[in-house]
Amino acid sequence: MKKYLPNGNIPLLIRELQNKFQVYAPQLEGKQIAFKHLVFPERVRLDYSLSFLPPAKLIIPFSYSKESATNKQKQLLFGVHLADLDAINYLDRIFSQPINDPIYQNIRKNFIIVGVDYPQQKDAFFTDQHEYLKSRCDLFLDKINNGYLAIPGTLLGQGLLKSKYFEVVTSQKYQPADKVNGNDLLKNIPALKKAVLNKNHPIWEEMAQKCLGCGICSYVCPLCFCFDREEKNTLTQPPQQLRCSSSCLLKGFHAIAGGSNFAPTIKERFYNWYYHKFVRMVDEYGQPGCVGCNRCSTYCPAGINIYENLQRLIEQ
Repeated sequence: MKKYLPNGNIPLLIRELQNKFQVYAPQLEGKQIAFKHLVFPERVRLDYSLSFLPPAKLIIPFSYSKESATNKQKQLLFGVHLADLDAINYLDRIFSQPINDPIYQNIRKNFIIVGVDYPQQKDAFFTDQHEYLKSRCDLFLDKINNGYLAIPGTLLGQGLLKSKYFEVVTSQKYQPADKVNGNDLLKNIPALKKAVLNKNHPIWEEMAQKCLGCGICSYVCPLCFCFDREEKNTLTQPPQQLRCSSSCLLKGFHAIAGGSNFAPTIKERFYNWYYHKFVRMVDEYGQPGCVGCNRCSTYCPAGINIYENLQRLIEQ
């Protein structure tokens, strides 16, 4: 059953949800939108176009241990946009096949996700998957006049609709808002793969001259999931195994014992990042490792634009 959520009821609903869950939601922090633990429901922003870090990073934290992954507390991500919904669903596949990752699964099962329709960031180029993605979260809030049409995707989502702050849809007065137009770039998988396989294209050297090798593009990407392992030892507690976020753009990521390095140059590491996303992940999962959110371009200090690079590779 679909129900209607008026804009004015959103803070009231969130306050009710905070009695049951630890709620994370988009909030304005300085000039950026941050997806973080929500204390004051009135601060929630559902009209944002892009958060600095994707909500997927709350499911794959920058540093976590096997012990911390056993937390039984239910957590709720409120206001997840379409591209980030797409990324979380993709991560669910990646961490379940071909090898199931119990640490990810233990964290993921405690998250309830409420998706939301939103205004497209002008530089985003994600594929239009509205109807499919609505069913891939516990509850989806579809933007309509003066509020949202709430569409449950799971039994948990149906349970959320029992709140008194949702209204029964009794007429056709609720008109859907204008939808975001998708982009065909990520749909053209054969062309993307063929283009990136061109390792001799001059673009790789050109981008290597610009790239700082800082790894920011991978840290803000909702589908970059490289990690390193560390062991934390103390005198009073048993050794703790830590899994820490890493980046294949960093030189140390490719270093091995004996002083050798599989990718010593920025050019090699930059190419490897594209190759993994648009060749290897296509071979493994049938789709690119990119949802078109364009965070990598937005926050790149060198101004490197992934969309422009892919377009150029395909055209040439």
